[in-house]
Amino acid sequence: MKVKAIVVTYNGLKWIDRCLGSLRRSSVPIEVIVIDNGSTDGTVEKIRAEFVDVHLITNSENLGFGKANNIGIAIGLDDKADYFFLLNQDAWVNSDSIKKLIEIHKENSQYGILAPIRKFRNNQLELDVLKNIIDFGAADLISDLFFKIEVQNIYSIDFIAAAAWLISSDCIKKIGGFDPIFFHYGEDNDYCSRAKLSGFKIGICPNILVTHDTGDRIPDQKMIIRKKFASIIFHLRYTQMPIYRYIYYRFGYLYIAVIKKDIVSARRYFNFNYKLHDLRIDP
Repeated sequence: MKVKAIVVTYNGLKWIDRCLGSLRRSSVPIEVIVIDNGSTDGTVEKIRAEFVDVHLITNSENLGFGKANNIGIAIGLDDKADYFFLLNQDAWVNSDSIKKLIEIHKENSQYGILAPIRKFRNNQLELDVLKNIIDFGAADLISDLFFKIEVQNIYSIDFIAAAAWLISSDCIKKIGGFDPIFFHYGEDNDYCSRAKLSGFKIGICPNILVTHDTGDRIPDQKMIIRKKFASIIFHLRYTQMPIYRYIYYRFGYLYIAVIKKDIVSARRYFNFNYKLHDLRIDP
């Protein structure tokens, strides 16, 4: 079994020891691929000096989260990986986290994406995780958390942020990588939508925890706008009213492509024979 762990870095020196160190201690053998998006804080030098076993790729510019992950995904596909584990640079796992996710997937192969519960350094659950659980369909998990002593290993959910994802090779082979039209924020919403429209389920695993160090980060205005926009288009996609879905597919993405001057994507979204769930993004 081959597992590729992919970490996208950008000025992540303060976290890289804990992030890559935790992957190095994984109880299941993995190959770590780091895609650096033009760091200037010594992240690359640190990896080269202290993590020589890491497959490091450096970009001269910031390609964004999705496009950089696609580089690692392409490497994994070429090497016939069975699983892809995506981890944020500011997150770290327990030694058995990846092993447990794989064990759960082997018993639930209908899931394309599995995610653990993310917590802060002070062991409090991320508010973002709780919001995901409430907003995106894991009502049974909420019920079990409040009314049962034990929870199940896996619950179905419509969306969970891509801070720590296990993606099956079947899912990757069918729908490919992230849509590079999203620079940062929105790419994980889009990917979950494509996975569900392609017949895969998305699961959250409450008995598996990872630490995500976002507590002292202050988002800038651009980041806030991107998150709000991603939330809006995601909810539009899941509306049951065909006219809104049509507007979203044809003009939402087309608008993004035009303002980004992405001619290839603009032509794809303007094609009226195009269906989103038929799309495979070649990484």
